[in-house]
Amino acid sequence: MQNYEQILAECGVVIPEDKKEPLRKAWNQNYKTIADYNKQVEKTKRHQSEIEEAKRTLEQKQAELKEAVSLKEQAETLKQQLKEVEDARTKLINEQTNKENLRKFFSGKKFVNSITKDEVNRQMLKALEEDNTRSIEEVLDEVVPPELRESVFVSDRKIPTFTTKFNQKQPPEQKEKGIDKLNSMSLAEKMLLRQNDIGQYNKLANDK
Repeated sequence: MQNYEQILAECGVVIPEDKKEPLRKAWNQNYKTIADYNKQVEKTKRHQSEIEEAKRTLEQKQAELKEAVSLKEQAETLKQQLKEVEDARTKLINEQTNKENLRKFFSGKKFVNSITKDEVNRQMLKALEEDNTRSIEEVLDEVVPPELRESVFVSDRKIPTFTTKFNQKQPPEQKEKGIDKLNSMSLAEKMLLRQNDIGQYNKLANDK
């Protein structure tokens, strides 16, 4: 392959000696041979290929990251679901245990009626569920205070004493006592009175 000096010589152009070196520098700085051009093209192609490969790798990593995030979210969801199942299982076991303990606790007692029995059991189960560290006796004292036991359990009712009316002078009618008024109330009424007006409740309970 001819260089530029040979090409110019063939064209009848003679380069002075003092101009050859500046021309050579200018030529090298501004012009490339076909071989150099082809090398540059190949280099550019390699760079472009490397860029495309890097782009594909980045897209793959982004997809893997997205999949990892999705898997993490699925794992968190599954973890929460398992916790909810375990909590429900624990709650059910505690509820069944409390019901069985209440059944045993009340086995020696008879309620005045089924409605009272269901209501007392419901309130005690609720109280035990809120704080399962408390004893049944503590919860019973809260739900059914000792002064209300006679209206809840048949076994705690006082047996009235009857006397014959034959040849006896009837005593004068007495004013109804507070405790009698209290005992005439339903369990719900007593609990409502005790909650809203503890002073009046104690007054009736102590008027015996």
